[in-house]
Amino acid sequence: APAGAAPPAAQGQAPGQPAAAGAPPAQPAEKTPEELEKEYRAKFAELRQDLSLEERKLDILQRELNLMQNQYYSDPAATLMQENTRSNINARVAEIETQKGAVDKAKQAVAALEEELRVKGLPPGWAR
Repeated sequence: APAGAAPPAAQGQAPGQPAAAGAPPAQPAEKTPEELEKEYRAKFAELRQDLSLEERKLDILQRELNLMQNQYYSDPAATLMQENTRSNINARVAEIETQKGAVDKAKQAVAALEEELRVKGLPPGWAR
């Protein structure tokens, strides 16, 4: 009876292929060092590209804020003739703070992947 009970349990877990069910997940987990290196280098390239994009966005926002502040007048009559008001400047400062958060998040993603390399004992050169 115990021998007859084992196949139905295995079939319940993986219908049609009880013996092969355990084998396929083990194969993808064991990648060659070359495949791992290629995978990590691609991940780092993507994360660094994202970080670069976020940093450029932040730079543009800060430059625009500088232009706004240079064009802002404290004289109310002059301010009426200008398109940049204090509320516009405050809104841009808020955008900059949000963008700084995006840059920090992108930096943390790179650092987390570097830490993953370290924990797994993989070569740090793969991060380049």
